Amino acid sequence: MKLSFHGADRGVTGSCHLLQSGGKQILVDCGLYQGGREIDEENNEPFGFDPAAIDFVVLTHAHLDHCGRLPLLYKRGFRGEIITTAASRELARLVLLDSTHLQEEETKYRERKAARRGGEHGSIEPLYTMLDTLNSFEMFGRTAKYGNPVELGAGVRATFFDAGHILGSASILFELEESGRKRRVLFSGDIGNAGHPLLRAPDVPAACDIVVMETTYGDRLHKALEPSVQELYQAVIDTFRRGGNVIIPTFALERTQELLFFLRSGVEKNSIPGSTQVFLDSPMAISATEIFERHADCYAKETMAMFGEGRDPFHFQGLHFVRETADSIALNRISTGAVIMAGAGMCTGGRVRHHLKHNLWRRESSIV
Repeated sequence: MKLSFHGADRGVTGSCHLLQSGGKQILVDCGLYQGGREIDEENNEPFGFDPAAIDFVVLTHAHLDHCGRLPLLYKRGFRGEIITTAASRELARLVLLDSTHLQEEETKYRERKAARRGGEHGSIEPLYTMLDTLNSFEMFGRTAKYGNPVELGAGVRATFFDAGHILGSASILFELEESGRKRRVLFSGDIGNAGHPLLRAPDVPAACDIVVMETTYGDRLHKALEPSVQELYQAVIDTFRRGGNVIIPTFALERTQELLFFLRSGVEKNSIPGSTQVFLDSPMAISATEIFERHADCYAKETMAMFGEGRDPFHFQGLHFVRETADSIALNRISTGAVIMAGAGMCTGGRVRHHLKHNLWRRESSIV
């Protein structure tokens, strides 16, 4: 048995861990390093193992820093099986298609920049292409269900447990037996918080011999949820009283759906004006929300009950989906009474930047 780390060790992105046991080589996640253009070289470096020798990739969840190098893994020779939950499979496809588009657009930008300087640009290539990404989708095999062991070989099985982080997220327990030795190794993945009305609380697996745990926020306590929700409602009320708009830079996965859930609840409970108009200005976030709506079995009891009653926890009368660029630009004509949610969540690109340009200087508007 051997465990080695090839990403997200002494760092917070690029999760990639290699477990070797029973003659099988198992990769836990294959994420993209994130943080700016200076990270590109790190993503391009060798993995530290032979991709063609990997038998399985088990995917904890569909955030880019956990799945974003799967097409690169395929490009460099991987032909094994990718195993994850049904929701993670759908979300990973969405995330990887978006990442591929950004990779190719960045390459075109660099080629134009090189051409303007009169330099050579023939060697500029994206980290991976759309063909690499589509081919990597063919490697998705069995669908994991929470609590049901998946056999990976003699003496090697994996069980997925609900991690409560995003839709379909999992902690993965490996039960290993080799040369008469038994070990239980748990990879936590990213762990969510208990007491959330949207997703279930994380499952707690039985005792283990070894735990590999994500600790990005391990040195701090999260603020209680309810005061944060009330702050959101108050920000909307105060901004509308001033005659402005609320701009919310938004991540497409989980954060968007959480916000829609609480904005719907706020309208229904009169915590914010019933006339509130919410514009989700992100094609990727819209598609992610549609995927969230297809997996009602992943939610906490309150939310699951809403689906059972035929109610959509993410929709309300004042919600508008904005897919087209022209419609996004038209939002600039709205001066008050709008909540505009747009990516990118870190404001490094995307449609949110032109909303910030039109609202950041206005004292009556708010950025949440």
